[in-house]
Amino acid sequence: FYMAHFFVISVISQILYIMMTAFSNAIFTASHILKVLSFFYVYKALVETSLHAPYTDLNRLNINLLNKTQELIETNSALTSEIERRNRAEKSLKEEREIIQGILESTTEGVIVKDKNKQTTYVNSGFKKMFETAKRDVKEKKDICLRHMALEFFINPETFIRNLDNAYISTDYISDRAYLKDGRVLEYNTHPLQQRGKITGRVWNFKDITGKFRTEERFRKLVEIIPDAVILHNGHELIYANPSTLKIAEMKHPVELIGQDIMDLVHPESVELVRNKIHKILQGAEKELFIEHKIITAKGRTVDVENRIVEFKDESQRLIISVIRDMSERKIAEDLRRKIEEEKQLLREAEAYDSMKTEFFSNISHELRTPLNIILSCIQLADKNYNERDQEDREKHTSLLKHIHMMKQNAYRLLRLINNLIDITRVDSGFMKMNLRNYNIVYLVEEITLSVSEYIQSKGKHIIFDTEIEEKYMACDGDKIERIMLNLLSNAIKFTGSDGTIYVSIFDREDRILVSVKDTGIGIPQKMHQKVFERFRQVEPLYNRRAEGSGIGLSLVKAFVEMHGGKIWVKSKPGVGSEFIIELPAKQVDSEDTSYEEIEVAIETNVERIKVEFSDIYS
Repeated sequence: FYMAHFFVISVISQILYIMMTAFSNAIFTASHILKVLSFFYVYKALVETSLHAPYTDLNRLNINLLNKTQELIETNSALTSEIERRNRAEKSLKEEREIIQGILESTTEGVIVKDKNKQTTYVNSGFKKMFETAKRDVKEKKDICLRHMALEFFINPETFIRNLDNAYISTDYISDRAYLKDGRVLEYNTHPLQQRGKITGRVWNFKDITGKFRTEERFRKLVEIIPDAVILHNGHELIYANPSTLKIAEMKHPVELIGQDIMDLVHPESVELVRNKIHKILQGAEKELFIEHKIITAKGRTVDVENRIVEFKDESQRLIISVIRDMSERKIAEDLRRKIEEEKQLLREAEAYDSMKTEFFSNISHELRTPLNIILSCIQLADKNYNERDQEDREKHTSLLKHIHMMKQNAYRLLRLINNLIDITRVDSGFMKMNLRNYNIVYLVEEITLSVSEYIQSKGKHIIFDTEIEEKYMACDGDKIERIMLNLLSNAIKFTGSDGTIYVSIFDREDRILVSVKDTGIGIPQKMHQKVFERFRQVEPLYNRRAEGSGIGLSLVKAFVEMHGGKIWVKSKPGVGSEFIIELPAKQVDSEDTSYEEIEVAIETNVERIKVEFSDIYS
């Protein structure tokens, strides 16, 4: 463009130069101006077009290239960041997968994942350990069939198969238990597997709860055998009751209780109380409460119970356990305890009264003994004076002898009673002492028996002494043995009729001796065999006695026998006779044996005691 202008102007300038000679200086000037103008266009053509314009375009191009390069750099940086982010995400995802897989592999629970087509997409080692079939199928690269597995291992496969079928037509969470043929108990559950908001399969989880199940069984059996009623209720609705509940409620089957309102069991008087307590538990105000109230049984009977109400948190709800104990027996026991305390109080009062009575008898016995001894002395003096009179005088006063004899016998009776009272008091108070020496028990009993034989024969009765052994040394109190034998012989004489027989026998049992006093008298009724040894107890009615007595003798005999470490009992039938048997241990003490002479002297000088012991025999 500029060059075209240059050539045009140059041509015009040359023409004007040629015409310069013909025209004036003005044309010469115009010619030079046009030449300069042409050079200007040459400059424009060479500098701007050829040099400046290309460099400007190049510079513009470079700027564009730099902009594009910057954009590429920025795009590359963004791509690099995205790649790094994705790498980090993939690494994190890989780590999470490894952690999840590690957790699933380390757990003892069995986990298996199935897709929509029921094909296995994952199975952990815990599942393989639970079921050998799964391990075999995985090794053979076969799909694990839960249906076949259930048929092979489960006792109740039908329930599992039904849940298996329902799982693929439902989105619900399913949970149940399976009982295996090898004794294991599994708890299984299944829930949908969701990926990106869509259900892509189901996850099955199996847990071995054999130990837990056995513990539950133990607790269940424990709950079933305890005597207290154990009730589990949701609010007021009964959902479990042990057998003891049926017993307390007087029902026959749990169906009568399950699903019922617990308030139906509560007595109307206690309904408000129980309702308020349950409300407190449900509101969380209390964790445990203990109350006493009444229930009404199916038979309409009212029972006092104590009820411990405890909160029981289940996985999904708050339940209540009521442990109810029948207080009827406790009430009876409390009444009995109260009666026992009352009886004990009466017993203590009776003991105090008895002690006071015993003390009174002891005091009065000692007080009576002194004047009685004076009376006996006077009687003996009168008897002596009577015996010193001549025959004629005695014949004139025969009635005096009779009166003296009556006074003496009754004085002996009174002395016997006083002695017995004093001895009983000493036994009760523990002041009765034993004087044990080694005696020939056979000789001792025989001499005592012979000493009264003449008296017995004078009463028209017979006495027979018999023994299995000739001698047996053993520790005993000779004085008390004499008292025992005289008392038993006195009773035998009293209750044996004329021409009757009294047997005294000794039997050796090596470590013990049996002494028997048997008669052919009236006998003792069976119901009185133990009572005859009680104090102040008489076999015959008070106003129908054949012989007088205080009822202390046999009680004292029993006490003396027991002080020797022995025992006494009676065998008797009414109309046949009675036999009193004494059992004494054949032991010895470290002392010299008593000689026969000492025993004989004791027997001979103890005639007065025989008269005292036999003083209440009239016939």
